[in-house]
Amino acid sequence: MNKQSGIEQDKGNGLKPPSKTLIKIYGLLAILLVIIPEWLAEITLGIENNSKNTDLPEKDIAWNSNPELRLSIMSLKELRELAKQLKIQGYSAENSDFLKRRILKKMKKKSILLKTRIKKLSQKILRIR
Repeated sequence: MNKQSGIEQDKGNGLKPPSKTLIKIYGLLAILLVIIPEWLAEITLGIENNSKNTDLPEKDIAWNSNPELRLSIMSLKELRELAKQLKIQGYSAENSDFLKRRILKKMKKKSILLKTRIKKLSQKILRIR
C-alpha cells in the first residue's frame, strides 16, 4: 500500500526526480549567476578594447635589418621558398620552427662569409692606394 504524493519514485535507484519548480529555479540561478556576468564581462572588455589604440606599429628599420623578425611573420610556404633559394637540403619535411632555425643559421653563415669577403676586399683596396 503505497501512498501517492505527487512525486514519483525512480524504479532503478530509488531516487526521486526533481520537481518542475526546482528545475525552473535552477535554470533561473544559472542565468543569474553564469550567463549575465559573462555578458557583462564581454561588454566591458569590448568597450575597453575599443577605447585603446591596439594597432601594431608599422614595420621600420628593425624589421628590415633583423632576420628573426622577418622570419617570424613568414608563412610555411614562404619559409620553404626561402630555404629553396638558400639551397637548404631537406626543407620540405620540416616544420616552421625548425626551418626558421636552419634558415637563420644559413643566413648567419652567409653574412659571416660576406663580411669576411668585404673585409678582404677593403684591405686589398687600401693596399692598392
